[in-house]
Amino acid sequence: MRISVFQEQRRYRGQSRSDNPPHIFAVADAAYQALLHQRQNQAIVISGESGAGKTESANLLLKQLVYLGKAPNRNLEERILQVNPIMEAFGNARTGINANSSRFGKFLDLTMTKGGKVTGARVSVYLLEQSRVSQRIQGERNFHVFYYLYDGLESEGRMAEFHLDPVLRLRHHYLGDDVQDMESKKNSGSQPFVAHLPFLEVD
Repeated sequence: MRISVFQEQRRYRGQSRSDNPPHIFAVADAAYQALLHQRQNQAIVISGESGAGKTESANLLLKQLVYLGKAPNRNLEERILQVNPIMEAFGNARTGINANSSRFGKFLDLTMTKGGKVTGARVSVYLLEQSRVSQRIQGERNFHVFYYLYDGLESEGRMAEFHLDPVLRLRHHYLGDDVQDMESKKNSGSQPFVAHLPFLEVD
């Protein structure tokens, strides 16, 4: 899979839109080339109805922009790419039609040198659906991070340390108590988040 993505990234680098089929990588390259040649800031807006693929498109867009503007510091590049998974943990939730629905708006400012090298990124969050924390809709879930924390404690055998019982998990009002949750508990997706935890550290 990684090889396939890398091949697609190379395929759309520095090409005109007519050279390849439509792709989010082509959008990223067009913005990058305009930044270099027109010397003007570029903005890309991703919009659409719930479940249209905005989150995945944003992830691929960032991946391609970072690829095009190779940062001299490999650690910086990795940290920038971990922004979206971490933000999704705290701002995304499962809804009736989308297992990873963004419940907030996000503005990502990617900074580059005049030569097109990535130097950093800044994220601004707005319109977070705060009501979901205390007013979970039947058949939907709270923000991913709450389940990640629960799964992490359970996998490490630390439930008793915090006076929690895995059997009573689905009876917690803010986590969920419906049949759908019982099925999805088997695949909460906490492992991918755990892999990103080191990037939460502050230098």
